[in-house]
Amino acid sequence: MTDSKTMFILEEVLAERMKQDEKWGEQNHPPFKWVTILGEEFGEVSKAALENDPHNYREELIQVAAVAIAAIENFDRVMELSLQQAKKINTEYDSDTLDNNM
Repeated sequence: MTDSKTMFILEEVLAERMKQDEKWGEQNHPPFKWVTILGEEFGEVSKAALENDPHNYREELIQVAAVAIAAIENFDRVMELSLQQAKKINTEYDSDTLDNNM
């Protein structure tokens, strides 16, 4: 069960996602680019940890979570588009096959 502290954190992550979309718009990158972006954000988390900066550490963790969600959203969009294209190709193939067999 998700407690109120977890819900608060998830709301913070969602707010960060919304800020990212406002700033950058919908982001569509290949996986290697997302890994690069996440790596940069993780580097900022590491830096804050090494500098013993708890406020910045927490803020950067929220950003890492939000970027990970953006990457998942992009992945899901690509998979949905691929599925739609596959269905269209199959429908066209089935239609052509029926036409050729008549």
